[in-house]
Amino acid sequence: MRRIAFLRGINLGRRRTTNEAMLEALASAGVAEVQAYQASGNLVIDHDLDDVELASIVGATIAEVVGGPVDTFVRRCDEVDGLAAAEPFGARRLAAADGKPQVVFLHRPVDASAIPALGALSTAHDELVAVGRELFWLPDRGVSGTELDMAALERVVGPTTVRTHGTVQRLAAKFCDL
Repeated sequence: MRRIAFLRGINLGRRRTTNEAMLEALASAGVAEVQAYQASGNLVIDHDLDDVELASIVGATIAEVVGGPVDTFVRRCDEVDGLAAAEPFGARRLAAADGKPQVVFLHRPVDASAIPALGALSTAHDELVAVGRELFWLPDRGVSGTELDMAALERVVGPTTVRTHGTVQRLAAKFCDL
């Protein structure tokens, strides 16, 4: 079964590596059917392990490569296709924004009790929409101009990793059925 693994913090700060080093380490760990997409921790994996076990193996293996823990978010291709096709903000809202829509990957769906806290983090310039195990985020002024407190967000939803919606769409188109 084909899945996409989204790794947190790859090639940021001191956590530098190459796609080749990651693929070699994963092959040594028995995960040989892997392709890397871009240099930011997007791995396309064909393997029969369940998602939790696959995330554990990939995270532990890449942690050895980069010298520290790596949160790993695994999604099946049908899930990535759904994320790619999603339009949680609507065309009018997107046209009015200067920033690109983002997909924030989570380990588990947002608990209903966390919705008010997410609402408090959303601003006129940083809109958050919870959909399953993801948040869609529209940083109206772009990621560099965001007012969103990422540390506060993670206190509410746990560890995250973020990709542009466009990256998710390109992954789906190239590697999944979209």
